[in-house]
Amino acid sequence: AVGSLPSLFEDELKRCVPDLLSCTAEHAEVLDGMVAGVASARPNFVKEVIANVNTSERRDAVRYRFALCRFHPRRSLPDAGEIVAVLGEFESSASREICLSEIVDWLYFHEDITLKADWEEVLRRCLSISHAPLRHETIVKAYVLACRSPELQTTNMMPTLKAEIRRSIERIDSSWTQIDYGFTTAGVLSPVDRDEAEAVYKGTFDIRKVSNLPSQPAATAYIGCLRLAMRAFIGLIRRKQCTDETLARLRDLICKVPSTGERARLWGELALRCFSAGAEHLGRSIAQNDLVP
Repeated sequence: AVGSLPSLFEDELKRCVPDLLSCTAEHAEVLDGMVAGVASARPNFVKEVIANVNTSERRDAVRYRFALCRFHPRRSLPDAGEIVAVLGEFESSASREICLSEIVDWLYFHEDITLKADWEEVLRRCLSISHAPLRHETIVKAYVLACRSPELQTTNMMPTLKAEIRRSIERIDSSWTQIDYGFTTAGVLSPVDRDEAEAVYKGTFDIRKVSNLPSQPAATAYIGCLRLAMRAFIGLIRRKQCTDETLARLRDLICKVPSTGERARLWGELALRCFSAGAEHLGRSIAQNDLVP
């Protein structure tokens, strides 16, 4: 009779879960505790429950919880193939990437863990992350994990991850963020690959030497001053005192921001301010000549 208790509880859960989900739209929230409790013992049951969650966003939230609950410092690692399967079931690539990053992060901070060769496929997925800072951070930690794991050191993945470390820094949009990540990366790599750590450090130092905004505080202060200048520029427009020289000076200041995304935000804000001040021709000109390119 004792041996049948798990099946009895599972049958009872199968009866209760549909009633629970029918009482609320917040499926991910109400399933959180149940998933945490049975993820390791009844993974197939959890997958059945996920299929009945009401929206893709909430299904991914439950998958995220399910994946992370498979990792526990006092238990053996889950099968790598199961993790690959769970990651493949995510409906949103952004949710998948965050989940993968969290898994790699957990493995990285448990320094006593070494991975078997079958984890290569999980770590390779770091290369497909689209968000540049998250991609870089996850690739660096994946490379450290591979360096710690003898079975992964001889795989073709090792040189691929290593080559992507510096390339992934270059993909980060702003130079001040590149500098922050570069120096942090050098410290992370130093215990496992001193040569690569020194190369990253030197490359980051070179970026810092040529960047006119080498830190986040400097960038924040400069961009804040630019926004004040933009407000003053709109004041000149309202008073009919704006000249081509004034716009040229403002354009030169914005172009000095070493971030494509930040420049686009500034140009978009300036164009909107021009439209709101009644200078439609100037707003269109900024949008076409500065924002769109």
